Amino acid sequence: MKPVLLLPTLFAAQLSYAQTFTEIPLAPPFAGVFDGAVAFSDVDLDGDEDALITGTGSAWAPVAKLYLNDGRGRFSEKPNSPFEEVFVSSLAFADADGDGDEDVLISGQGSGNSIPRLYLNNGRGEFAQYMGLPFEPVTHSSLAFADIDGDRDLDLLLTGQSVTLNAPVAKLYANDGRGRFHEISGAPFTGVLSASIAFADVDGNGSPDVLIAGASKAGILSSKLYLNNGKGRFAEQTNTPFTGVYSGSAAFADADGDGDQDLLLTGNRNGASESAAPLSKLYLNDGRGVFTEKTEVPFINVCYSAIAFADVDSDGDEDLLLTGNSQSLFRIAKLYLNDGRPVSAKGPELPSTEGTIVRSLFSDVDLDGDLDVLIAGLGSPGPMAKLYTNAGSGRFAERTGTPFECVYFGSATFADIDGDGDQDLLLTGTNSSGALSKLYVNDGQGRFSEKSGALFEGVYLSAAAFADVDGDKDPDAFLTGRNSAGLRVAKLYLNDGQGQFSEKPGTPFVGVYNSALAFADVDGDKDPDLLLTGINAAGDPVAVLYINEGQGKFSEKKSTPFEGVYLSAVLFADADQDGDADAFLCGGNRASVPIAKLYLNDGKGHFSEKPGTPFEGVYEGSAAFADVDGDGDPDVLLSGLNAARTPITRLYLNQGKGQYADAPNAPLPRAQRRICRLCRCRWGQGPRCPAHGNQRSQRADSRLVSQRRAGRVWPDERRCF
Repeated sequence: MKPVLLLPTLFAAQLSYAQTFTEIPLAPPFAGVFDGAVAFSDVDLDGDEDALITGTGSAWAPVAKLYLNDGRGRFSEKPNSPFEEVFVSSLAFADADGDGDEDVLISGQGSGNSIPRLYLNNGRGEFAQYMGLPFEPVTHSSLAFADIDGDRDLDLLLTGQSVTLNAPVAKLYANDGRGRFHEISGAPFTGVLSASIAFADVDGNGSPDVLIAGASKAGILSSKLYLNNGKGRFAEQTNTPFTGVYSGSAAFADADGDGDQDLLLTGNRNGASESAAPLSKLYLNDGRGVFTEKTEVPFINVCYSAIAFADVDSDGDEDLLLTGNSQSLFRIAKLYLNDGRPVSAKGPELPSTEGTIVRSLFSDVDLDGDLDVLIAGLGSPGPMAKLYTNAGSGRFAERTGTPFECVYFGSATFADIDGDGDQDLLLTGTNSSGALSKLYVNDGQGRFSEKSGALFEGVYLSAAAFADVDGDKDPDAFLTGRNSAGLRVAKLYLNDGQGQFSEKPGTPFVGVYNSALAFADVDGDKDPDLLLTGINAAGDPVAVLYINEGQGKFSEKKSTPFEGVYLSAVLFADADQDGDADAFLCGGNRASVPIAKLYLNDGKGHFSEKPGTPFEGVYEGSAAFADVDGDGDPDVLLSGLNAARTPITRLYLNQGKGQYADAPNAPLPRAQRRICRLCRCRWGQGPRCPAHGNQRSQRADSRLVSQRRAGRVWPDERRCF
C-alpha cells in the first residue's frame, strides 16, 4: 500500500497549464461516491494495486466496493465482498495480523452502528470481519496505522465524535501482532472531529510522530504535533506555528529535498458557524521537528480538501495534487510540479472532473513505472470516480475502452479456446439489443477482440462453462438460459482446437434458465460429467446429472437424489476425502424454500444425500469450497438470501469425512498458512505448494447473477461487465 492521508472533500476542477491528464474509460466504471474514502492495496498478492471505494453512491445510498486490478490498470468489481456499506467514511489498509497481506479498517455510518470494523484478508483478496475489537464507536472519524512502539506491527490512532460519550475523542490502540488491539491509556491527544491525522518521523529519532488537526467539542480549532519517544509514548510539542483547522487534510512529505519531513496543512480556519475561510500552508522542517511557515507558495487555499504527494514526472521529488473548496466555494483540482525547491507554481492540467473530488490518491495501477491517479467525488449530475493514467514524465494519454457488451441477467467465463496460452472470454446476457452470447479472443496482452462467426445462441438468465468433454485437449462450451424467443435452452458446442465451435446435435439436455451448472468426473472414467439445475419449460426447478460416455456423448442418469433448485449454485469437491467428486447445491426448491445440500459420491457416480448437515438454505447466492483451516479437507463458504430473505454469509468447517460444523466469525488459523514464492497461493499442510507440486486443484464455478424466478431484478443488481 502507498500511504496517503485523505479526508472528505467537495470540489470541482479549475484547470490551466500545458500538460494534460486524460480520463481513462473503464469497463465497468468505478462506483461514483462522495462523503467517502478510497484506497489502493494489493489485496490479492498478484503484484498490482487494487482499489476499495466507500461513500454515498448514485442512489444516495452508502456503498463499499472492492475492485481488482488485472495488472494493466483495468479493474473489475469483486462480488460478494463483506464490507458494510458506509458513508461519511474513512478507511486504511494495513497488515493488522502479520500474515503478509493487507487487511482493512473501515469506519463510517451505514445501516448499522458506527463501530469501526476490521476485515482480515486471507491473501486472495477475500475478507472476513474480525469480531470483538475494542474500538470506540465514532462518527465523522479519521484513522491511521503506524508502528508507534517499534514492535514491528501496526498500531491504530482513531479520532471522531464518540457515539457513547457524545464528545470528540482521539484514541490510540496497540496491536499484539495478530490483529488483536487494546486501548493505550494516558495518551495526551486532544479529542477532535472533522479531523486530519498524519504520521511521520519529524525529529529523526526513528519513530513515528503524529499531527492531529480538528475541532474540539467547544468548537476550538487546533493543529497539534505530538512527538514519540520511540516506545509509543507521546508528548505534545509546544510553540508550533501550525494554524488550527478542521474539515481539511494534512500530509507529510520532503517538499524541499533536504531529507526530512515537511508538512502541508489545509482546511477551514473559521468555526462551523462562520463562513468558510480556507487555507493551504506549507511548513518546512529543520530536521529536528522544528517547523517554520514557508511563505509565497503557489497553493490555492482550500477546505473540505484532500492532499496527495507523489513523484508524477519521475524527477526524484514530490509533486502535489491538491483538491478542495476555495474561498468562494469554487471547487478546484490542481497538480503542482516540484522543482526541488518546495513546489513550483506551474503544473500539468487535470481534465474536467465534472464537479467535485472527495478523494484523490496515486498508485501505479498499470505497472509501467509511473504513478496514475484516482479521483472520486460529487460530480454532475451525481457521484463520480475516475482514473487517469500517466504515460511517463507527467504526460497522460487516453486508453480506449474494452469491446465487451454491457449485459445483465448474464454470465462470464474464461478459457484458452485457441491454445495460445492466454484466457479468452465467453459472455452471455441481455441488453437493449436482446439476448446475446459473444466470444472475445485475448491477444496475450489483455486486449480482447470479438470473434466473428461464433455460433453460440444468445441467452440470458444464463449460465455457461467450459470443459473438454470430447477428450481432444481443448475446452468445449456449454450454455443455458432463455433465448430471444423466451425458450429455455441447454446447448453443447464442440471446439476444433482453433477456437471454432459447432453445436453438437442430439444432446439430451433439458433446457433451463435461472440455472447453474458444474462439470466433474463423477464416475471415475476420466471424462467430465455434468450436473445441471434451473427452471425447465414446465416452470419446475430441476437438478439433472448427465454422464459422459466418451467423445462428449451424454446420457441422463436416472433416479438421482438431487433436489431440483433454481436461482442456484452447484459445485463439486471431494468433501469426504475418498478420492471422488461429491456434489453441493443450493437454491430455491419446488416450494420456493431455500435449501443447501451435500451429496456424497460412491466413486461410481451414485450419490446419496448426507444427512444432518448444518448448512442454512439460500437462494440468489453462491458457494465455494476451499481448505480454509489448513487441515487438508475442503470447507464451505455459503452466501445468499435465507428463508427470511436476509442476506447471510456462513463458513462451515469440515471436521473430516464430510462432517461439517458452523464456524461463525472464525478467524483463519495462522500457523498452517504458507505463501508460495512463485504463484503467491496459500495452502495448509505439506512442504510443497499444490500448484507447483503437480497437484493443481482447479475449481470452475459460474458467476451467479442475481435474479428473481419471474425474471425481475433489483435495479442495483444489473451489472455492466
